[in-house]
Amino acid sequence: MRSEYDFAQMEAGIRGKYVKREELEDEIRWDKAFAGSKDTLAKLAAEAMAEYYAGKTQELDPETL
Repeated sequence: MRSEYDFAQMEAGIRGKYVKREELEDEIRWDKAFAGSKDTLAKLAAEAMAEYYAGKTQELDPETL
């Protein structure tokens, strides 16, 4: 006959596996989202640098946010 301790261990193991699977699925979703946006992010970064070198940017003052 199993004790309450045995059932608690089994439940914790099942819960742990569920959390790990959920975290893995979340990581896969993020990887897919970022994989599709790399070109867009690179383009935006290049545009920002071009504006910076052209003197079209200004320094951010956190006090004015």
